[in-house]
Amino acid sequence: MSISKIPNQARSGHGTSHVESERLSVRVDPALKRKLQNQAKRAGLPLAEWLRIRLQFGPVNPREVRAFLTALVELGTKIGAGEARR
Repeated sequence: MSISKIPNQARSGHGTSHVESERLSVRVDPALKRKLQNQAKRAGLPLAEWLRIRLQFGPVNPREVRAFLTALVELGTKIGAGEARR
């Protein structure tokens, strides 16, 4: 595993952050890489960005996400019908 420092400001097209970042290289078997690439593709993100988010925020519990989205849809329905209460 190697780590090299890469200032964000030196890379074009990567936001406006001027915080120093580091590169992390990891070896994985081809089957695992394909699985990770498929997950990133389903999320609509490049693999590196998807991995950064997963490392930063940890795993996501699908039941919690489903419950949150269900509540959000219900709230949207109530707002649309004028039934939302504070």
